[in-house]
Amino acid sequence: MTSNLQAAPAQQNQHAMRYMDYLQLIETGHAVLQEGNSLDFQGERLLNMLGLAWHAGEMPTVLQVMGRADMFSPTTVHRRLKLLSMRGFINLVMDAEDNRVKHVVATQRAHDHFALMGSYLINARG
Repeated sequence: MTSNLQAAPAQQNQHAMRYMDYLQLIETGHAVLQEGNSLDFQGERLLNMLGLAWHAGEMPTVLQVMGRADMFSPTTVHRRLKLLSMRGFINLVMDAEDNRVKHVVATQRAHDHFALMGSYLINARG
């Protein structure tokens, strides 16, 4: 009887090991560098989504973020944005033309966070 589970090719195994190294670096880094200010899964996911928007040159509004974050309810998005702001990852800046519109802007802490995640990726590559 042959098992459906076969050993992964060497390259796949190497990629999996590097990914596990990356995850381990992230977990260790969060525990050490962000004591008391770490992000939960939802906050991290929302910050990553915002990071992709900023990287594309966008300055999304709160309403746009609520529309894009289909994995969360609008109330959850609003709570998470508030938390990201309180922890210094984002600023909510009023639009110059319409006081009702707030843009979500990255802070230096957000840039530092993304740089740290990038360094973990590089270190995991060996």
